[in-house]
Amino acid sequence: MIYVVGDSHTAIFKNDPAFKVVEIAATAHNLIREKSTSNSHQKLQELIDSIDKKSDLVMLVLGETDCRFHVYYQAKKRGVSISDIINETVFHYGLALHWLRGSGIIPIVLGIPPTGTYDRFEFDTPGKPYASPEILAKIYSEFNSKMKIFCSMRAFVYIDIYSLTVDDKGFLKKEYAADAVHLNLNAKPLILEMLKERIK
Repeated sequence: MIYVVGDSHTAIFKNDPAFKVVEIAATAHNLIREKSTSNSHQKLQELIDSIDKKSDLVMLVLGETDCRFHVYYQAKKRGVSISDIINETVFHYGLALHWLRGSGIIPIVLGIPPTGTYDRFEFDTPGKPYASPEILAKIYSEFNSKMKIFCSMRAFVYIDIYSLTVDDKGFLKKEYAADAVHLNLNAKPLILEMLKERIK
């Protein structure tokens, strides 16, 4: 069984008997924190304690919320570069991956899809500054690239859905877009194929 852990981006795996979706309101940055407003670390710990570590796998689907909201916002708030915040987010996400490995879990990282082209999303939180679509596209690209390198250097399985669903301008291809943010079911066979190749 593959447990798919993450936010609303887990939706394409629902109603599939090969996957068990565990939806948590988490960010890649805060997953390692034992105390957070979403209690995501605690919820993941509960999952770890309940699964069969010899046969079950855990695929994390996190990072899109970080890239859409927190990276740009924190860079402006703290007066640092976008790359600094991305590096920090990758580092914290990496700590969570090492924690899972140390707990006897084989973690899989599903990369995030490219951003859509809209300036604002209907579910945006008011009051925060948002990057332009062009800046968001660069944030998503850099985050995916750095996560892929991180996972490769440390022998974590990384599923690179970004490179298969990005158009020539850095945005999510329309044929894979459920909306401005989420993948539709057309992307699922691409993910399944990469899982077959990477998991022996």
